[in-house]
Amino acid sequence: MTWSASTDDDFVSYTVLEGISDDINSMDAIHTTNIVDNTSFTVSGISEGTNRYYAVRVHDLFDYKTDSNIEAGISPL
Repeated sequence: MTWSASTDDDFVSYTVLEGISDDINSMDAIHTTNIVDNTSFTVSGISEGTNRYYAVRVHDLFDYKTDSNIEAGISPL
């Protein structure tokens, strides 16, 4: 998965979230990076035909969090 780089001067990190539903509050963090240009992550270890939902959360210096849209991902059969 890929996402656009943050343009905020107060950027701290990205967190990739994954869940079995599209409820962002029930998603688990599966990857975190504090490198602003590191805007991709490969998801692995998902059984064939499994549905998952993903979002990226941006954290800043003031502990504000901005969430991306939630996207569905289905592993191929």
